[in-house]
Amino acid sequence: MKMVFLRSIEVDKQSYCDLRVVNNIEHHVAFKVKTTSPTKYFVRPNTGVVQPWDACVIRVTSQAQREYPPDMQCKDKFLLQSTIVPPHTDIDELPQDAFNKDSGKVIEECKLRVVYTLANRNSGDGSLASSNQSLDYNSCKAETRSNPDASLREAAAKAETGLEATRLALGIQAEISEKQKEMLLAQKIMMQELEGERQARALAEASLREAAARAQEEHKEALLAQRTNFLKQLSAQVDTAENALHWDTK
Repeated sequence: MKMVFLRSIEVDKQSYCDLRVVNNIEHHVAFKVKTTSPTKYFVRPNTGVVQPWDACVIRVTSQAQREYPPDMQCKDKFLLQSTIVPPHTDIDELPQDAFNKDSGKVIEECKLRVVYTLANRNSGDGSLASSNQSLDYNSCKAETRSNPDASLREAAAKAETGLEATRLALGIQAEISEKQKEMLLAQKIMMQELEGERQARALAEASLREAAARAQEEHKEALLAQRTNFLKQLSAQVDTAENALHWDTK
């Protein structure tokens, strides 16, 4: 819904809009008007009670501006809250929490935004322009009644999105943990393989040293055997020569 201000293009002049609230139900309805720019607008009445099948006109006056709005755009918004009250309820008798959602009451809300339009040059005083707008309580109620469902659906969607993001994060974390486990296992296997290779290399080197020592010992034994044989042969030759010399002497 939109609240339209027919604003004069001249600066330093006020403009206003009449908002007509219609109660089309059989109960008394209390209303309250809020705005995002309370210092910029003058709302009268900003609270009230509308009898069944009756209406109320709310005048919203915009303070004069010192400069033209950029691109004739406005971000100001209004919120019209309404709730059913007991019959013959006076405005002064409304409790402070009458429009508080935490009190457990059903609060209907209509959000309105401000739209600037060019003022009618044939307006009565030449500087102020107005437009009348009517808000039906039933239509407002029907519109806002769906908003909680939409809000619930939106909240549920956000919650589901959050849960999905959490599940995704947990899945990613579990996958990372699994990858880390695989990396640690691979690293452990690599270390074991390196340790096995080191041990095999050490064993091979020890075997080579042992074989070399054994070969050297066998070589020494062979040389000693050759020397022993040579000495035996030499001794036998000496004995043979001595015997031959002995027989010659005789």
